[in-house]
Amino acid sequence: MKKETKVGFTLIELLVVIAIIGLLAGIMMGTFGAVRRASKKANVKSEVKQIELAWKAYLQQYKKFPSGITEMDSATLGILCGYGTNDANRLNIQFLDFSEAAAGNDYLDIWDEVYQVRLADSTPWNEVDVNSETIKSTVAVWSLGPDKAEFTNDDLASWK
Repeated sequence: MKKETKVGFTLIELLVVIAIIGLLAGIMMGTFGAVRRASKKANVKSEVKQIELAWKAYLQQYKKFPSGITEMDSATLGILCGYGTNDANRLNIQFLDFSEAAAGNDYLDIWDEVYQVRLADSTPWNEVDVNSETIKSTVAVWSLGPDKAEFTNDDLASWK
């Protein structure tokens, strides 16, 4: 007598394979989330550096900073982009590259918060005070980070 053998998978085998695939997919999703967060932080850090370099180029050109600058709002962005008529950039030099339409808005990080800026006054030491911390630079720029609170551990700063 000949035995008949069935070709195929049992229900338990299929469930085990589906469970393994689900477990691997879950592990991969966690990894992709971490990579995405790291990418966002790297992008913000790059923008912080660009703002810092733009202000340093401004200082090279005009030999002093405009007064009253504390954040990258639309007026401040207009100064660095050279748009509009303003006394702070009377030569309309473009220190940052934005379209005129984009320069009409605040410069926001990926968490929709305005970049913060502190510029050195005319002291010979070229230091900036940020939250009672003295930064040995002419420019201090930072993002508030994911928690959107100032001076916390997740801030992304140009001096760190």
